[in-house]
Amino acid sequence: MRRGFLSLKWQVALSVSVILCTGIGLITYFGQQNLEQTFLNERDRILKDRQRSINTALESIQIQLLHLAGHLQGLASQGDPQQSLRKRLEQVAVQNWDLLNFEWEVDALLLYGSEREPWLQLGMPAIAKLLPPQWLDDVYQAESPVSRIMCRNSCWQIVATPVLIDSQQNGVMILVKSLVDAVIEFQTSTAADVGILIPSSSLNELVETRLLPNWQRHIVALTGGPKAFEALQQLSQQHEFSALNQSRVIDNVNKRSLESALILLDSPGLETQASVVILEDVSAELNNLNSTIRTLIIAALIILISAEMALLWILWRPMNQLRQVAAILPELARNRGDRLSLLPRIEYKPKALRNEIHKLHESSIILAEKLAELDQQVQERTQGLKIRSRELLTQRNFANTLINNVQAIILTQDKQGQIQLLNNETSSLLGMSPQIQRQPPGINFFDCFQSDNNERLQQDFLDLVDGNRLELHYEQEVLLGNKLHYIQWQHNLLPDKSKMILSVGVDLTARKAAEDNLAWLADHDHLTKLYNRRHFQREFKQILARCQRNQREGALFFFDIDQFKLINDTSGHPAGDALLCEVASRLSMGVRNIDVFSRLGGDEFALITEEISDDGILAMAQKLCDIVADIEVRLNDVRHKISISIGIVEFPRHGLDIDDLMANVDLAMYKAKARNNGRSNWEIFSADTSTKGELVKTVDWRARIQQALDKQAFILHYQPIYNIKANTISHHEALVRMLDEQGNILPPSDFIPVAEQTGLILELDQYVVRQAIKDLRRFLHAGEDLNIAVNISAKSLANTEFIAYLKQCIKDNPELNGRFIFELTETAAVEDIKTSADIISSCKGFGYQFSIDDFGIGYSSWFYLREFPVDFVKIDGAFVRNLANSKEDYLFVKAINDVAQGLGKKTIAEFVEDQASLELIAKLGVDYAQGYHIGKPSPAIKTEISSGAGSQFEHPRQGDTLLQ
Repeated sequence: MRRGFLSLKWQVALSVSVILCTGIGLITYFGQQNLEQTFLNERDRILKDRQRSINTALESIQIQLLHLAGHLQGLASQGDPQQSLRKRLEQVAVQNWDLLNFEWEVDALLLYGSEREPWLQLGMPAIAKLLPPQWLDDVYQAESPVSRIMCRNSCWQIVATPVLIDSQQNGVMILVKSLVDAVIEFQTSTAADVGILIPSSSLNELVETRLLPNWQRHIVALTGGPKAFEALQQLSQQHEFSALNQSRVIDNVNKRSLESALILLDSPGLETQASVVILEDVSAELNNLNSTIRTLIIAALIILISAEMALLWILWRPMNQLRQVAAILPELARNRGDRLSLLPRIEYKPKALRNEIHKLHESSIILAEKLAELDQQVQERTQGLKIRSRELLTQRNFANTLINNVQAIILTQDKQGQIQLLNNETSSLLGMSPQIQRQPPGINFFDCFQSDNNERLQQDFLDLVDGNRLELHYEQEVLLGNKLHYIQWQHNLLPDKSKMILSVGVDLTARKAAEDNLAWLADHDHLTKLYNRRHFQREFKQILARCQRNQREGALFFFDIDQFKLINDTSGHPAGDALLCEVASRLSMGVRNIDVFSRLGGDEFALITEEISDDGILAMAQKLCDIVADIEVRLNDVRHKISISIGIVEFPRHGLDIDDLMANVDLAMYKAKARNNGRSNWEIFSADTSTKGELVKTVDWRARIQQALDKQAFILHYQPIYNIKANTISHHEALVRMLDEQGNILPPSDFIPVAEQTGLILELDQYVVRQAIKDLRRFLHAGEDLNIAVNISAKSLANTEFIAYLKQCIKDNPELNGRFIFELTETAAVEDIKTSADIISSCKGFGYQFSIDDFGIGYSSWFYLREFPVDFVKIDGAFVRNLANSKEDYLFVKAINDVAQGLGKKTIAEFVEDQASLELIAKLGVDYAQGYHIGKPSPAIKTEISSGAGSQFEHPRQGDTLLQ
């Protein structure tokens, strides 16, 4: 890296400059601070002197008034003894009033009797009203003089002293003198402008005063005229009154520097106190101060510049000579030619007085001669070294390439195990930089590759060095960097006199791990880490043989997760995998270590237990159900409770053949699943033939339904619903049909009960909703304006994943908002009234409508009709089919219609199969009609209807009912 260069003379100059600048700067700074502080101290002294002057003047006025009051009382006591003291005192006051007023500048004299009534008042007629009564009370009570300053529209010094008006009664004499003359005298003696400020609240008369709004003060006396008043106005705008009272301030007013200060006159409290404000022009003093500071700074700069110039003049020539020598020396070191030819470039003049630079020049000449001699020797030896270096470099490169490219541990060590050289592979394993390292410090073979038999290996190394054995070969497990390695070692003695050992190790860790992993994968499921079907079958065969040999009993528990395919389809396979892992983890903690717990595939699990009693089987089944009941997973912000269906077979009671036991436990599991109660269920296999036949049939139908779902072999037929009052087709009901292997249509009665028993109804409902959405979008794009009603089961209504799917459907297809009606059977809806009502309200918020199907055939409670927020009520067809011939059916249909419409719901009559029934329900006021007389279920839709419905719709065939 190239370093910066700065000449020595500049380094010295800069260093001395920094010192000079710092020293002179500090001297200048402290000198300035001292001058400013001296100025401030002088102003503080002047302010204190003036404050003492004002206080002295006030005290002088007070003493003068007290003397006058005493003199008047003395004159009264020398008067006619035939008169009362009161009368004599009054005469003395009146006779001397002119003298008091003009000579002694007394503005008012008041005499009060013992009853505190004024019986004599000279000068200032309104002064008696302004005096605070408390002052008189203080004089009467203390019987001693009281001196106060009072300010209203002006300020006065007030002295109240007790006087004797008869032999037993005392009165009060009050003398009043204005402070304005004192202010003028103060201004004359100090050459400063002075004013008296009083609070605005002190004015009790409408007088012409000057107001300072920001301070809430009036100026009752001020020297200096308009300029002083203007200065006070600016001062009040720039400073708070309380701040000015605490210290003096200097402001620039009309190009003058004015110093302002306040001196309080009477009682504390800034809101009621009169104050003397002093304004003094200090421009001359400040100018003198600033001039002195400028002179100080200029003198400091002159001294600094002079010192710098003198320093540079002293250093310039010697430093130039030194620079020339410094520039030649590097070239002298680099030049391989005639080094002595560089020396004449140095400016050298012999001096009588020698210094270090002259000695440096002479040393440079000696150095050049010596270097020239060494150059000749180096050239001769360099030629020979080049030839030998090329040979060694070729050999070294070949050896380095060979050692570093071998994927093996290669190192050399002495007989104590001290490593001398190692290759890249070894460096990588030991956490060192990947390069050949010679004599790495402090690395010992036995410390790096520790094993339990280090002592024996050290002896073997000594035997190898001593020639007692030709080679050393072994395998070793060693921990390197928190990872276990499996290494195969080969040690040989190098064929030279160094007694060094060449050690070569092959890392077999990856191969060993692959072998172990293959062995583990052969018996375990990679997702849940449980045993797989292969291990299960092998273990089951051994367990059956062991139970048969020892005549002991065991049990096989076979179960799967209910509605797992629905979770996979709606939430995705990652969510399904997470659920499988959670269930496997929880159940693994609930089984014994001796039990065989396996995942057979998909969501199917099996548990084999040996030596278990009948009570133990029941307890284990219940335990598995309880564990699963505590599992709650969150998928797509929806919490799900998990349930399982368990089939159980006992061996040897139910057989000893694996295939028979697996078939039987599968039947038992489907029987448990058929309960379909929303909880985990378990069933022990029954050998009863009829029961087994029913289970086989159910399992067969379940497989057919699952296959139809996978192949999308379900289709929808649509039956119109007629708006009686509008004489139009209002909407259509979607009815599901199943196609068998030959393409024949199977009615819902063949597969709906099995789907509900086996839990496939959720997948079927989702399939129907998805297909109905697809058809409705197709109808809307074709220009058809219609709505579709779809039947859903109670289990789907209670499934949070299904409700989340419905919400997402409206979000993805906003044009379908308000066009979907979900039909619930009355018996399904009342299984949980509150929950069903809440779910219906939530779905209505998404844009769906709801209808109660087959009302009247189930619980038939008017309470349920009121509680459910449905839009339609479908009257069961059992009351409509014989409406024309049954008075009871007529009354029942009328009652349902009246109550439903009274609650704000629309009514739909099912199984309207003839014109007479249609006319009767129209007479009763039913809103809608549905049946073969209106239209049959068909893949196509019917959107128009003409008058005379009975003549255009077909009559139903015998036995052809509306199957849902």
